[in-house]
Amino acid sequence: MSSLKPAQEPALLRKWREWPAWNRWLVVILAALTLPALLTPSPDPEPLTPEQVRTQQIQQHFSGWNGAHEGLEQLVKSQLLSPDSYKHIKTEYWDKSDHLIVNMTYQATNAFGADVQHFAKAKTSLDGNVLELIEAR
Repeated sequence: MSSLKPAQEPALLRKWREWPAWNRWLVVILAALTLPALLTPSPDPEPLTPEQVRTQQIQQHFSGWNGAHEGLEQLVKSQLLSPDSYKHIKTEYWDKSDHLIVNMTYQATNAFGADVQHFAKAKTSLDGNVLELIEAR
């Protein structure tokens, strides 16, 4: 046994010894069953299909918060009289294989101080750059 006197034993060890034997066995058995599951590495994820890779490539240029296309949103805000009044409403896009067409609806304050709903349509590259502002109203 140990050469430590009971007063010198760590508190955790004293508590362990105070438990009934069946509780200690239960803890040991549960640890033995749980540890291998925790220590076993998870299997490698399945490789992505080309469609999934493309979707990820496109989605990385859209905000995870409100869904706005980050490049178009930046362009629109730079042209507003009051950029702080900008509120995104909705964004949708169409994949045209070599570029995207992005429609964004947003609200902003106009020159008269009224909150007005606006619309912007742009052609963007697959890497997120706005190539052409097609329509803005």
